[in-house]
Amino acid sequence: MLRRNPIFSNIMALTETIDNDVCRMLASLAADYGVRHVVVSPGTRSAPLAVVFHRSGHFCMHTVIDERCAAFMALGMALQTDSPVLLICTSGSALMNYGPALAEAYYRRAPLIAVSADRPARWIDQLDSQTMRQPGALSAVVRHSVDIPVAAASDAQLFSKANREVNEALSESIAGRRGPAHINVQLDVPLTRMTNAAATLQPRIIHSIHPKASEADFSDIVASLADKKVMIICGDTTPEEQSAFSRTIPNIPVLSEAQSNIPNGFNIGSFDRFINENKALEPDVIITVGGSLVSARLKNWLRSVKKLRHISLGFDDNAADTFGCLDTRVECSASVFVNALAANQSDSAFAERWQAFYADTTEHTRRLVAENPVTETIATLAELHSGDVHVSNGSAIRYAQMVEWPCDASFMCNRGISGIDGCTSTALGASIVSHSPTLLITGDMSAAYDIGALGAAEPPQYFRIAVLDNAGGDIFRNITATAALPELDRYFVVQPRLPLRLLAEAYGYRYLEYDCGTPDHSVLEQFIKGHGAAILRIIIDPKYTARLL
Repeated sequence: MLRRNPIFSNIMALTETIDNDVCRMLASLAADYGVRHVVVSPGTRSAPLAVVFHRSGHFCMHTVIDERCAAFMALGMALQTDSPVLLICTSGSALMNYGPALAEAYYRRAPLIAVSADRPARWIDQLDSQTMRQPGALSAVVRHSVDIPVAAASDAQLFSKANREVNEALSESIAGRRGPAHINVQLDVPLTRMTNAAATLQPRIIHSIHPKASEADFSDIVASLADKKVMIICGDTTPEEQSAFSRTIPNIPVLSEAQSNIPNGFNIGSFDRFINENKALEPDVIITVGGSLVSARLKNWLRSVKKLRHISLGFDDNAADTFGCLDTRVECSASVFVNALAANQSDSAFAERWQAFYADTTEHTRRLVAENPVTETIATLAELHSGDVHVSNGSAIRYAQMVEWPCDASFMCNRGISGIDGCTSTALGASIVSHSPTLLITGDMSAAYDIGALGAAEPPQYFRIAVLDNAGGDIFRNITATAALPELDRYFVVQPRLPLRLLAEAYGYRYLEYDCGTPDHSVLEQFIKGHGAAILRIIIDPKYTARLL
């Protein structure tokens, strides 16, 4: 049974709507993404969704009792109008009846958005009526799946996460490759509590742009940046992105980390400890490129900036809302975007303030590096080594970020997940196929974790491993969450059993030791310049690192 309804002429008379900000967010974003037709199948658990979509006044509502028929009818609407159509069903097996039509839509690339109401997670598998494992139940035939918990309707952080995930699902369904998406919404009683108050938690649309190769495609974005305080932030980047951002962009400071491999960027590790409440340094707009950042200080600072606009550049499956203000995703070549950006008339005074701040703080950092035995050792290795540099996560990457590396150094760190596992294996694999010498700087815990790498392959002649032996996980001694715990040494720092000398002899590496407390740079030179693969144990008194982290 299909009941056709026009856009409701009397909808504005219905001033009350469902008191659930997640339901209201779904209706708002669906309208923003161009949904005009909604096919609803009757059900109690889905009542809040049906009412919110109806009372929003943005949709032509259709009622179809049978969910299987409803989904195929929605498919016909999507194909005929070449626009997204949304489905709403109740909890339980109702969702499974969408399967055949969603499978058809998957292979026909039709933008169907299935929204299923669900019971709270605590009732799943508890023999409660109309419950089953709905999250991901149709993952084989949809392009994107989202599960929204009950608490997202009242918790601002969970709401923000749900808002981002719904944007991702709608964007994936409608743009680019197109196809069906599944949004599962957990709803608790009372289901139909009404309110005439504005939503407490406001939805935010995340625009996705898929331009062609022309700079004209960016005219609106570039125009929106006029006279704004714009900043570019680079994480781990691809060679194409490195090439694009190695040029100077007028009036825009480029912030980068060592693994960005962008030589003319402002090194974040040189100034992140000096970021403070200086409002003059706060940007209006940030443009991000590449992977995750090491600097927690920078991330926390930007998350505190009010009314910040975030534009992310590059090809990514996820809408990475790192700073809680993602506005636009631009999927294009970095070089094309930079060419368009060069024509932008940004706030030149902002760039000048950043230039002065960076020059001042870099000098402070250079003095700190030179005075501290740990960073002074790493800086000396940076001067002596010429070639590829790999750094493990934890303390090692944070120390290395403070040091100035040669412009021709290829710098790498496993920052996709930022774990300590596999750092030695990754560096060894890269060294085997590289035409340049490879230096790995790793912590003792990371080295112990991946000790199997030493026996995995014959060490290349120009492979060097510098192990920072600071008696365990030094980072845990210096972060607020663990530093004061009485369990610190037993459960966190945990000095590993790491007989480096014996391991080096067993696996064919030269072995050297260097004590930061009594520096002898000839040892470092022998480590780098000597013949054959080598392991250097750098002995560090933890008191040296307290100021660094």
